[in-house]
Amino acid sequence: MNTAIEQARNTLNVFLANVLDAKGESQPDTTLKVSFQVDAPDNGHEIIWISGFFRNTEGHFIGYLANEPNYMPGKQIGSKVHFTAHQIRDWGYFDADGKLFGHYTTRVLLKEMPQDQAKPILDLLSESPVPSRWKPL
Repeated sequence: MNTAIEQARNTLNVFLANVLDAKGESQPDTTLKVSFQVDAPDNGHEIIWISGFFRNTEGHFIGYLANEPNYMPGKQIGSKVHFTAHQIRDWGYFDADGKLFGHYTTRVLLKEMPQDQAKPILDLLSESPVPSRWKPL
């Protein structure tokens, strides 16, 4: 999993360069997986997907929880959260052809899932995590 997180973080700038507009707002169908420090049994962190995010002029991010948190009292799906690039663990992007790019950590977790649960996700995942049309920075 640590390797997957490192790979996602190594491609984060390419992802952001391709999905943020001039105002720093994300395109639809993009997500970030972010680690928040919380009072939780998993080393005090909850890692959760964020959608509808943007980067402000200070370089910090604001977005909305894309799934229900387990250890974030007062927060629920759709709650606004603030975070930094350092907290980002993964990213995801659905292209116009319906292929899912990024999701480095998802690709690792699929290996542990029962085949009937993994197959629908595998059918969506692109072969390569980064679209070939995206140029390296």
